[in-house]
Amino acid sequence: MSRPRFLKTKPIALASCLLALTCIVPAAASAGTRKVPRGFIGVDFDPWKASAQGLKASNELRIAAISGVETVRFPLYWSKVQRTKTSYSWAALDSFFAEASKRGLNLVPTVMGAPIWAADRRYSGKRSPTKLLIPANYSLYAAFITKLALRYGSNGSFWRAHPAYPKTAVKVWQVWNEPDLPYYWPSHTGEVQTVTVNGRQVRSKGLYWAPTYVRLVRMARTALRSADPRAQLMLGSMTNQVWGPKGLRLAYRSGAKGSFDLVGVNIFAGTVPQLRTALGYVTNLMNQYGDRGTKLTVTELSWLAARGKLRKGTNMAWIVTDPAGQARQLKSALNMLAAYRTAGRITGAYWYSWISTYRGNNSGWYYSGLRSFGLRRGTAGSRTSLATYRATALRLEGR
Repeated sequence: MSRPRFLKTKPIALASCLLALTCIVPAAASAGTRKVPRGFIGVDFDPWKASAQGLKASNELRIAAISGVETVRFPLYWSKVQRTKTSYSWAALDSFFAEASKRGLNLVPTVMGAPIWAADRRYSGKRSPTKLLIPANYSLYAAFITKLALRYGSNGSFWRAHPAYPKTAVKVWQVWNEPDLPYYWPSHTGEVQTVTVNGRQVRSKGLYWAPTYVRLVRMARTALRSADPRAQLMLGSMTNQVWGPKGLRLAYRSGAKGSFDLVGVNIFAGTVPQLRTALGYVTNLMNQYGDRGTKLTVTELSWLAARGKLRKGTNMAWIVTDPAGQARQLKSALNMLAAYRTAGRITGAYWYSWISTYRGNNSGWYYSGLRSFGLRRGTAGSRTSLATYRATALRLEGR
């Protein structure tokens, strides 16, 4: 069986002209035996993008909750919350947490994107392959994640200030996304870097992104545990060849062991058997480095309903299918992950993504959503795949 191909990148921007579709939601599944733990099945949802398109996060979360979503992984952009070194804008984030809590949804924030005032200017600007700003001083990131944990963690001030809300405190915080891609974190190609492994400092070349990213993780873990001892830190999700020479192995070689509680993976395989094989590669690598007790979360998986929609040569062609194929693969993947979760040490499976444009020809990711933005601002509809997601999720959840 061939290995899934390597994911090069995934653009953040979405098209502005959007396609309206009809909402398709089936009747609720009959109650049965729960086959997965609470929170196992989830989606990736960007509330900032939804807001930019005039959608209310409350409505999207309502539909998600009745569709079997129990966890929402979302990008928590540092730059949108801490505008200056001393000022914070909490209103939008507070509102999102409130709406999620009312629906009993777990939130997994991926904390990333330094504000301009805290950015490392060496990795910014048009000529830099790194498009998401990273901090110049990692202690500033640690201070920010401390603020977040004190606000939304197990004893957070947000929950104390709103005792009427169901308390759905954040249990897992993820430090960045896809650090193995220069789009998100500098590759440091050719640079000699200082690495601390087992308390010993070594100068090494060819470790690329890993030493600096691992340094960020270590500082974040110390800060997070100080703010909320119950909190868990998830390593930034790596891409298709997370087990390969430039993936998780580099993090371990850079001294990452012991600095995280969970491994996140974004794996996009052509078939469900290939997805299972890829997950086996990851756990085998973790075992090699003595992390047999550490679990992983499939933070992104997807097939793209983009057949006949894209330009020739568009990236991610191996997961391009039609709407029926997307729904079929989705159902098969969720069932496989539910059955394999104990052997594979899997804590969750999140579909990428909840909503996308379904318009445009230069990115397959425009065709990944269970829902789609409408042509008119503030409108949206559901894809056929949402009905499949809902039926599968509710059955696995015993609902």
